[in-house]
Amino acid sequence: MQQTFIMKLTPFLIPALLITLVYCVLSCSKSNGGKPSISIESITTTVDQNTANMVATLKFKSPGGKLSGGSFYSFRTRLNQDPPANPAGGSDTLANPIPSFPNQTQGELVYTLPYNGYLSYGGTENDTLVFKFWAVDAAGNTSDTVSSPKIIIVNQ
Repeated sequence: MQQTFIMKLTPFLIPALLITLVYCVLSCSKSNGGKPSISIESITTTVDQNTANMVATLKFKSPGGKLSGGSFYSFRTRLNQDPPANPAGGSDTLANPIPSFPNQTQGELVYTLPYNGYLSYGGTENDTLVFKFWAVDAAGNTSDTVSSPKIIIVNQ
């Protein structure tokens, strides 16, 4: 009797298992749908008058090679409890055009911000910053946002 019951379920069990397996494979695989992705390869974590600049090297992947002619964004967050004494550093969000280059699906972006005028307000107290970076390709696809480690700005 038990064998007869299993044999009756077999025509339904195999398709149900296949449908479940296909559903799991499709829902668990992450597809970025053609949008670019960026990651931080290296970044200057301590900037002073001698270093002069914060330099971030970011790796990118761009399905279809559409990052050329897009835009690169950075957003600055100050972590200090006290606001800067002389807040003349401009906007916290910077938009920069990505230069045109041949249709590459991966490569590097080098992003530089100056110590004087943007990173340092010229006070005597050190500053701690975190940056968020993202890119928008020429087709309007936005990458995920990546965050920098803490960046120390030495003002002494």
